[in-house]
Amino acid sequence: TLEHEVPNFVYASSSSVYGDSVNFPYRENDFNIFPKSFYGVTKRTNELISNALVPTSKTKARGLRFFTVYGPWGRPDMAYFRLINSAIHGYEFNLFGDGTVERDFTYIDDVSRFTIQLMSQLDKYKVGHNDLVNIGGGAPVSMNNLIQEIETQSGAAIKFKQDFKFKGDVLKTVASNQYLSELVDLNDFTDIKNIINKFSHNIILLSQT
Repeated sequence: TLEHEVPNFVYASSSSVYGDSVNFPYRENDFNIFPKSFYGVTKRTNELISNALVPTSKTKARGLRFFTVYGPWGRPDMAYFRLINSAIHGYEFNLFGDGTVERDFTYIDDVSRFTIQLMSQLDKYKVGHNDLVNIGGGAPVSMNNLIQEIETQSGAAIKFKQDFKFKGDVLKTVASNQYLSELVDLNDFTDIKNIINKFSHNIILLSQT
């Protein structure tokens, strides 16, 4: 990127860089953060490399810290897909931990919209600009609440088996989107409750193929 003088460079980071910070909501200018997972460390490393190289280059860079991106055609191993699959087909769901972990779910359409806007917005800066932006709605949902909502919408009780909690799992993620609102027009983020029925529809389609 630097060698070829790419004018605008936007890359994916993650809420995982915050680790188990208790400074809620998570803000981009909080540097006292310690990722708990290898994945989070790799994302934080990307940010540090960008911070070291970009200011003296002819590139403008922006890292987007995505908060638990989800969508109708997301990865089938993610919890919301497996929960809906359990509700529809009666499969047993492995619940890791006690269900109190909270995630700031961010719908894929919101992610796409803000990514495009933030890429274009980089044009207003001089070369060497480098920053980080949270992409999250600031409204975390617990696993227990997600289970309850899926049971309510599906009309089925989910059978689950409680398992150990992953050591690398953080207890809660919640984004501050104050900086995001300063950069682009910040419309309301999509409420996960309004999307669950789309997941159910797609899981039924997949089961028929």
